[in-house]
Amino acid sequence: MPFRFPLQALLHFRQSLEHQQELRLRAANQQVAQVRHALEQLDGRIRQTQTLSSQSLASGTTGAELSFLQASEALMHTRRLELE
Repeated sequence: MPFRFPLQALLHFRQSLEHQQELRLRAANQQVAQVRHALEQLDGRIRQTQTLSSQSLASGTTGAELSFLQASEALMHTRRLELE
């Protein structure tokens, strides 16, 4: 007696696996996009802080304000490394 196995069941199983993998891939792509967006925003904030520091130096400011700007920038760089 020959072995008979319905291939339709195998096809459905394979399609189900592919669908699950596609969903996982989409979720991963979404997470990557979110991190990229967060990095872009953080880079913008770092540039703003650097510009503000330069302007503050040119106009004359207190050491405390400069220290705060430098500490803020250092914190943003740390956060950027965490995101990367």
